[in-house]
Amino acid sequence: TNISIASGPFNPQGFINASSAAAARIDLEFPTPYEQGVYWQIACTDSVGASASSSTFKSEVDGGSQSITMDLSGLADGSITVTWSATDTAGNPASYTDPSAIKDTMVPSAPSSLTVQAGASNAASVINMHSETGVRVAAAFGSGALGGGEQFTVTLTPQGSSSPAVSYGPISGGPI
Repeated sequence: TNISIASGPFNPQGFINASSAAAARIDLEFPTPYEQGVYWQIACTDSVGASASSSTFKSEVDGGSQSITMDLSGLADGSITVTWSATDTAGNPASYTDPSAIKDTMVPSAPSSLTVQAGASNAASVINMHSETGVRVAAAFGSGALGGGEQFTVTLTPQGSSSPAVSYGPISGGPI
């Protein structure tokens, strides 16, 4: 049996974020052949010991995959251990644990300032036709604002316009 936090429209596989925490999809793969009539349940536990458990399900298929949705919003950010527990028709217990899920519901911090840096062909805060292909933008973030692994997109929009002139990204971030 394999279990994993499934990717969704707002999260990659193995991650639970603010958009997916209330309805995290968990995918299970059962081997073939698989005994029908096995009662099973999923429990997700965070690093401080809080847990969320699914309803108990009865296997009706001979192998294959199944998905369930769980509310994991009450669990702390950090490592999440996903455990599948089952009992067959003879009362024999079994379990499988997958420690690979990460819950991260903290949204990235916005920069405290963005500045076009002076270059060989432009003054600070100026982009001209000579510097437009090589302008440097500096972003300042408060202390501890970034945890690492963030991605950013920088979009430059002419003053008075609602249409971006150019957009760069995603740009991988990290401790700055």
